[in-house]
Amino acid sequence: MLDFYLIKANKIKPEYPEQKNLEFVGGIDMKQFKILADKGIIEDIYNYYSDFRWDKITIEIMINKLNQNTDTCLEFEKFKSILKKAINTENEIIAYCD
Repeated sequence: MLDFYLIKANKIKPEYPEQKNLEFVGGIDMKQFKILADKGIIEDIYNYYSDFRWDKITIEIMINKLNQNTDTCLEFEKFKSILKKAINTENEIIAYCD
């Protein structure tokens, strides 16, 4: 599972989320990640098995791509809600693969 956590822009990424009590906002499995990547929502530079961080601009770009996509699948809505939590709280997202 790829787990997503909120983090302030000026905070250093901890080795693991419990180290800094990061807020968990959701997760996706490999199949969901692949669907989002195949549709161009998640860029090819991100690897499911690697930890990574999305800044506000990246999150906004993904939300715009989701809004422009005509597919109405559960994966898109679930993922959009994760992204919107970051925007609404003015945070970035860190992803950890477990």
